[in-house]
Formats: sequence, C-alpha cells, structure tokens
Amino acid sequence: MPVAGQMVIAGAAVSGEGASFRAHDAASGDQIGPEYRTASPAQIEAAMAAAHSVAQSFADSAPSRRAELLEAISEAILAIGDALIERAISETGLPRPRLEGERMRTVNQLRMFAAHLREGDFAGVRIDRGDPARL
Repeated sequence: MPVAGQMVIAGAAVSGEGASFRAHDAASGDQIGPEYRTASPAQIEAAMAAAHSVAQSFADSAPSRRAELLEAISEAILAIGDALIERAISETGLPRPRLEGERMRTVNQLRMFAAHLREGDFAGVRIDRGDPARL
C-alpha cells in the first residue's frame, strides 16, 4: 500500500485543500514524498459533520460490533506489512525491531480491547447474591 498523501473524510480518500508539506528522512534530512496538504476549514467541517452523523448510532451499537471494528483495524495495520515499517524507519530513524515491536503492541492492544468488549467486563456489572444466613 503506497503512501498517497490523502486523508479519509466520510469514508472517501481525499486530498487536503490547505497548505502543503512533506515528510523528511530522519537520516538525511531530505524531503520525501508524497506531498501532503492540510485540511481546509470546509474539509474539517465535513469531517466533523460526518462523525457527528454516525456518533449516536455507533454509541448505541452492540459491543460485539465495536469489537469487530477494532479487530478490523488491527488486521488492516498488519496488512500494510513491511511498507509501514520501512516508512516509519525513514521518517523516525528508529530501528526496525523497535518499530515492529510498536506495531505489534498497537495490534495487541486493539485485540485486547476487542476481547474486553466481547467479555462485557467494561460494563462493571456485578451480581452479589445475598447470604441467606445473614438475614
């Protein structure tokens, strides 16, 4: 998956309409592509409106649905593969083992949160049965 310099608003990949910038290679300081553009005020408003339009339905969704989303995100991170690590090495100068560890930490946290949602522990529901002998 190549870096495209785009953002996602309401499910669509779009280029920003604001100021442009480029990442820099941590080792050489050279600019690397692609060019990115910041979001315009109209694009920010569109992103906020899109988020607002689904916020309540997402909040009302079943924990299992939210768990599915977290699992899909973790799979998407892994699917990017080595391209993510290579780009991160270039931009940060961090060593491959550190970045691979960070990627797996992130993936495992997403999976852990998904499992937590599926188990229902987050709701804090406790049923304490009374001891009939204490009446």
